[in-house]
Amino acid sequence: MSNGGKTAHRNLFAKGYPAHLRKKHRRVLAILVFVVLGAPLSLWLAPKPHMLSAVEPSSAGKDIFSSKCVACHSIGEGKKIGPDLKGVTTRHSKEWIKKFVRNPQSLKDSGDAAAIKLFAEFAPMVMAPQELSDTEVDAVLAYIEQAPASAGSMETASRKNGESAQSKEKDLWPYYGWRGIGESKGYMPDQPIAFSHKLHAGTMKINCLYCHFGAEKSRHAGIPPVNVCMNCHQAVKRDSPEVQKIIKAFQENKPIEWIKVHNLPDHVQFNHSVHVNAGVDCLKCHGDVPHMVKMRQAKKLTMGECISCHREIHQKNPATRNQPNRLLDCANCHH
Repeated sequence: MSNGGKTAHRNLFAKGYPAHLRKKHRRVLAILVFVVLGAPLSLWLAPKPHMLSAVEPSSAGKDIFSSKCVACHSIGEGKKIGPDLKGVTTRHSKEWIKKFVRNPQSLKDSGDAAAIKLFAEFAPMVMAPQELSDTEVDAVLAYIEQAPASAGSMETASRKNGESAQSKEKDLWPYYGWRGIGESKGYMPDQPIAFSHKLHAGTMKINCLYCHFGAEKSRHAGIPPVNVCMNCHQAVKRDSPEVQKIIKAFQENKPIEWIKVHNLPDHVQFNHSVHVNAGVDCLKCHGDVPHMVKMRQAKKLTMGECISCHREIHQKNPATRNQPNRLLDCANCHH
């Protein structure tokens, strides 16, 4: 019976196939079996958020801190956009911290004295609600309590070297999937040059496409090369310390290492040119840029935001009203 089974198995592969292809096809089948059965099994066996307490909570806390907190908070380096988190568990109870992290505005509106004080101290900046579980908040607090004095410096150096805080979110898979990338409303990193959009786009009324010329023709808006800056600054404000940085980069033929503010997951194929040529205003996604002295992420770049906008345009545009799937097809963004 066993031999018959093996014979049947070999005959099934051999029948109709040249002998030199048998081994190749068996390998292909083995790979397919692994993909169909092995990969889902590995994801199923991977630690889930509720299991983080058993998987190095301080390490998980560091990852969350790097992706969600470092843009606004330091550990032992003093105030930034928000308070220094060193010793936060001695200033507030863990239950209070969890309430504040999940909905700071609601806690303030309830009349909580500590929340009101924080809002007053760091106005006009307002912390966005963070969708974190008890386990995730506990992991972050454990990391803050155990972090050495130099932890804040390492995180700051990481950002200044051009690594956005959200990019670390990719390292959290399969703990959190892709949640978090694009959701960092209020993210406002320090840039190598104090470029003011309020001055250039607001006061000077320079069109967005003059600097970000890729937005009209490409998927990416792009960051303007140094020579675009020099079109004006070879004559304008050459003595300014910030313009001197631009001139130095131009003379040394080096790019300016701007830090990316807006990030999307790799599986989202957003195309700037499609939106720009359809007449979508840049401010729709990027907020009131002409009034931003320092560039920040004005809103969450989530699928919900995109779908809501597509539905709104779908209803208003006669060209798409009778084509229900044209703006709402998954393949528009995920291809």
